[in-house]
Amino acid sequence: MKKTEIQKIDTEVIIDIICNNCGDSCKSKAIDGNFEGLIEAEVNGGYGAEFLVDMIKYKFSLCESCLSSLFSKFRIYPEKTNCDR
Repeated sequence: MKKTEIQKIDTEVIIDIICNNCGDSCKSKAIDGNFEGLIEAEVNGGYGAEFLVDMIKYKFSLCESCLSSLFSKFRIYPEKTNCDR
């Protein structure tokens, strides 16, 4: 969940991104101004889904700690590849 404030007329600046799971900031403690974790993820409900409602989009963010905790519960760990930067 993004927290924003208007700093100039018609200018929106992201001041923080809050983890939807624990409520802590996703701001990097090592690099000022960066956000870490799963930022602004979207999941769409599919036809016949039991949990996610059909035709509804869910948007959320997870901090690094909560993302790590989630990954640790996976039976099959997510595939890792290098980012092309």
